[in-house]
Amino acid sequence: MSQLTLCTYITLIIDNLSYYPHGSIQETINSDALIPITLLTTEEIFGDLEGILKLFDSRDDVFVPDFGAILVEKTGDNSSQVVQGGARQIYHLDQIRTLDGFSELPSGPYFLHGPNLHQAWRLYDDDFEAFTAGVIPDDLDQPNEFQPLTSSSIQGDSVTVPVPSRLYYPQPSPRKPLSGIRISISDTIPLKGTYTTFSSRAWKSLYKNASNTTAEYAQKLLDEGAVIVGKTKTSQFGTAAEWIDQQAPWSVRGDGYQRIKGGTVGAAAALAGYEWLDRSVGIDDGRVVPGNGIYSLIQSEEDTTKDIITTSNFDRTRLFSRSLKGLLDITNPKNKLHEPILSTEVLIPKDLSSADETQDAVITDFVSILQDFLDVQAEYIDVGKIWDKNPPAEASGEGMQAFMQNMKAPFRSWCYDYYHAFDEFRRQYRQKFRYEPFTEATPQFFWFVCPP
Repeated sequence: MSQLTLCTYITLIIDNLSYYPHGSIQETINSDALIPITLLTTEEIFGDLEGILKLFDSRDDVFVPDFGAILVEKTGDNSSQVVQGGARQIYHLDQIRTLDGFSELPSGPYFLHGPNLHQAWRLYDDDFEAFTAGVIPDDLDQPNEFQPLTSSSIQGDSVTVPVPSRLYYPQPSPRKPLSGIRISISDTIPLKGTYTTFSSRAWKSLYKNASNTTAEYAQKLLDEGAVIVGKTKTSQFGTAAEWIDQQAPWSVRGDGYQRIKGGTVGAAAALAGYEWLDRSVGIDDGRVVPGNGIYSLIQSEEDTTKDIITTSNFDRTRLFSRSLKGLLDITNPKNKLHEPILSTEVLIPKDLSSADETQDAVITDFVSILQDFLDVQAEYIDVGKIWDKNPPAEASGEGMQAFMQNMKAPFRSWCYDYYHAFDEFRRQYRQKFRYEPFTEATPQFFWFVCPP
């Protein structure tokens, strides 16, 4: 007989803010109530206590002054006592020295629940509906599996995203260059214990099991110390713009009703809208997301591991940050810059220049700066003439521009990939349900025109 496992989530309200006490027990001590406390060293308690608590409040969005009403001392002699310090109680717990690792816990906000000490994770409402789910790691030091957080916002109209206190994490180091950095990842990047939805009811009805592996790219982020807090939405099958099966993310820009589509819409909306999120990672085919007003960078092919679900060979991981420095930190986290290999040639295709005068002027300025930086002279080439000297057999004597226009070669190349990326999904869905999966108008159009 199969066993039913019940998962219970406790949500606490402190100073009108929602919190989640992480299930991983940090330490076992003597307390029979569920109370917010601040864990401090002896030096912190009997030093500039008010300054320490004000520093916590200014540096950390999880800590609020109510945590400072009861203080727990990490180390001391072997006698239990409670010291009344003004409006605060200071607990000096007996046998602390015999508890391995207790003194190594970082100072900061915690919850006492019965005999157990839990980390405090603040629950943020997903007001812009950018996330499919917030996630909780099974282990705080070496996460192996995650659970989607089923808690909803106070108003009940969105999910909540749990974030740990910034005080729990040491400064970035060569071993953990992304220590404590809060990152969201795309719905289509596998994370063990979580689900991929593709913003499609048909996809979810076919693939009901949680992922049993974590993508190599996501594991790399975890190994470098990043904290993955949730998975963000993609438009249906990466291209749709209708948003029928799923509510579209709201844009923080303008009136919030901008039309958005693509694989990174949730990642962009989340980072643009939430100051508590440090970076986000999406998957798309290189189309720019200018409406969100944040920095983004498409990574190279080798950074998009094969275990990530993509919609074409053009898809790459796209990183988002609110600053250029933030992009540098995550693309080169270990700060091991390779010796630069400066180009000896700069080739500019003059027959492929932009028709937009403003854009063309910007490119001209960039080329001028690049020439000075590399100390080389740019060479302007005519790609069309090179084509004419070595035409591909498929062109049947046509010039490059005519062939590209008549055959729609770039579109056909992407379209072929996009259609066949979902071959197995369509086959399995028809086999199981005996009818076609519902698709929104945009992917449906591509699936109609793309087959070879």
